[in-house]
Amino acid sequence: MIFSLLLTLSQRCCIVDYCHELKLAIEIDGNSHDFKEDYDVKRQRELEAYDITFLRFTDMDIKKNMFSVLLCLEQTIEPLINNSNK
Repeated sequence: MIFSLLLTLSQRCCIVDYCHELKLAIEIDGNSHDFKEDYDVKRQRELEAYDITFLRFTDMDIKKNMFSVLLCLEQTIEPLINNSNK
């Protein structure tokens, strides 16, 4: 079910990374996302409805604030790993 949802969504959009084991989607927004906020929010809600954690970063975050991005990833992933081991 999740795979078919992602396959369907991937035909309409691009998810930068998805980890099935953790149910985590990561997307990096750049200039191509300008003026597409409503579309991005709708697509994100579709994924979150399937209990998928969704992280979104801008390309500027990646370029200028990598430490903060990595910290956010760590803070998000650790609890997901702990919950998946239960």
